[in-house]
Amino acid sequence: MKRFDLGAEDVMNVQSSKKDFIPSQPMALTTLASWSEDGSDERKHLEKMHDDTEYQQILDKRYSVIDILDEVPQLPLPFDVYIDLLIPLSPCLYSISSSPHQHTNTSKGRPVASLTYDVFEDPARSGHGTFHGVASSYLANRRPGDLIPCLVRPTKIPFRLPPDTQTSIIMLAAGAGIAPMRASIQERAAIKRAGEHKPGSALLFFCCRHPDKDFMYRSELAVWESEGIVEVIPCFSKPTDRTKGRHVPDALWEHRERVWKLFKDRANVYTCGSGDVEKDLAREDGEE
Repeated sequence: MKRFDLGAEDVMNVQSSKKDFIPSQPMALTTLASWSEDGSDERKHLEKMHDDTEYQQILDKRYSVIDILDEVPQLPLPFDVYIDLLIPLSPCLYSISSSPHQHTNTSKGRPVASLTYDVFEDPARSGHGTFHGVASSYLANRRPGDLIPCLVRPTKIPFRLPPDTQTSIIMLAAGAGIAPMRASIQERAAIKRAGEHKPGSALLFFCCRHPDKDFMYRSELAVWESEGIVEVIPCFSKPTDRTKGRHVPDALWEHRERVWKLFKDRANVYTCGSGDVEKDLAREDGEE
């Protein structure tokens, strides 16, 4: 907003776009250079960015168009040209963190789905300020009653509870990866309370940074654990009591005998939150 001298009350109406392509970084550099004067510092700087080494650095630092503009602040680029250089946003996918079988998940007789997310905020790789996650920051700034444009997509992966409720399950989650695990545990709790079947054992390895700051659903998990629906093995990567940080792979190795027994008994294994967890599980499987 500062770059284009826009105010918080300014309104922009975009009816359509003439582009029928997805802009690329080389195309953006060429377009930006066309708005600079021959021989100007801006032209020289933008042309230098076409160099293979310089361009690779742009890719490595994940430069956006605005990051490039920050390095040529005097470039008189019109706002509409900037808008046309932006890459269309792809939908951000979240796992629903509630079960339709839980009777409290309704509002005015209609089903309610909950989402679980971390607000992503980190120093930008480009070195220009702070990077704010688009979807998570948007959701964090919504207020009760706000409408959110969204859609529900069926999952393309078999991330569902086993048909036989007596089948044991092992769940590995980190951060907001607790979302589908919470939905699964909530569903198992509803099944048990309805007296339909006695679910098999469930083991949840959950990693977060600090037990008092981001241990999501702690009270819910404690209730479910007291009811024998799940056993929770928490891992805290950044505790403040001077103890060594622990991650899911560390806890897996500590409980490897139990995990291996459940695995051999054909327990279903679910992971969410980090691809490294799957790699470590495979590694420990091989070592066992």
